[in-house]
Amino acid sequence: MHINRLAAFLGRPVSLDHGIRLYSPLIDDIAEVGEHNYYIYLLFCSFDKEKIFKDVFRIDDDRYSIIESADDYELLTLEETTKAYLCNALSFFTKDDVQFDSATRQFVVDGRPFLTKENYRFCSRVIQELNGQVSEAKAELKPKNNKAKIMFEKLKRARRKYNDAEQNALELKDILSILCSAEGNDINVFNVGRLTVYQAYEQFERIGLKESHNRMLPVWANGYMKENDQLPEWIVKSKL
Repeated sequence: MHINRLAAFLGRPVSLDHGIRLYSPLIDDIAEVGEHNYYIYLLFCSFDKEKIFKDVFRIDDDRYSIIESADDYELLTLEETTKAYLCNALSFFTKDDVQFDSATRQFVVDGRPFLTKENYRFCSRVIQELNGQVSEAKAELKPKNNKAKIMFEKLKRARRKYNDAEQNALELKDILSILCSAEGNDINVFNVGRLTVYQAYEQFERIGLKESHNRMLPVWANGYMKENDQLPEWIVKSKL
């Protein structure tokens, strides 16, 4: 991971060069800008041009194929519309006014260099991790021929559909409601807004581990578990 997990758990930002910081937003912050806008900000900060152009700008596969080989950073900083989206998104996660300097083709805060073509992937991963996104970036496969390319595109669409369904199983509101209803953590509707989104996802993951343990504990205690089955542990390292 690119972040200090302990610092993120305590709600502290990640310090970058030139005194610029990246924050895990509070639930209150997300509620203020709107959950939909929050996810748009997160998507733009991924610099994933395929998802951005297909999900936000709704371009089809044929139109996307024209820009598919373009560099992510160069393409997303080419038009005023995408630059404006990126400035708003980066401003949200830095809690500062981020602007794009056309002369140097980099994002700046009060004239200080912040995000450039050289470090944008690192900054993007930090933002994703601070927002509970832990999947590691995978190297892009390059099909050797047209048949392989067609199969590869089908696999990408299927994987994307599966990932979208998996991520949409519970909305943020549902996760917060579960945290407020869980016993013994002192989280309630009056203070849940002061959690960072990282803290909320981390606590939700821990509750899930503990719930799996508690559900199987009576089965294990009464000797009903299969010979090769083990009681799930909840005092383990979390993914976040």
